[in-house]
Amino acid sequence: MPVVLLASLVTTAYGWIYDDIVLLVPVMQVAVAVLAGRTRTPPAFIVGGYLLVNAGIVAMNVVRVEPLWYVWAPFAFAAWYAMARMRAVAPGTAVVARA
Repeated sequence: MPVVLLASLVTTAYGWIYDDIVLLVPVMQVAVAVLAGRTRTPPAFIVGGYLLVNAGIVAMNVVRVEPLWYVWAPFAFAAWYAMARMRAVAPGTAVVARA
């Protein structure tokens, strides 16, 4: 379901920045995976990427950029989601810590 939501947000023809609330589903999926330890991607990279995307959006809000220029946001969230889930571990599988 999160992949479908990301795809629909990326391919919609209008209202991208106003429809970002649907990204709550993929964000929650990644948050649960991080908290449950089901990802091999370091949590600092996942949280840092999320904060970086949101910092860009907030900066654009502060300088009052036209909504058209938020076209990058869904693609950035899709890339963040792919990075966060790329090395996901199946539930019930132990994550081996690297030394």
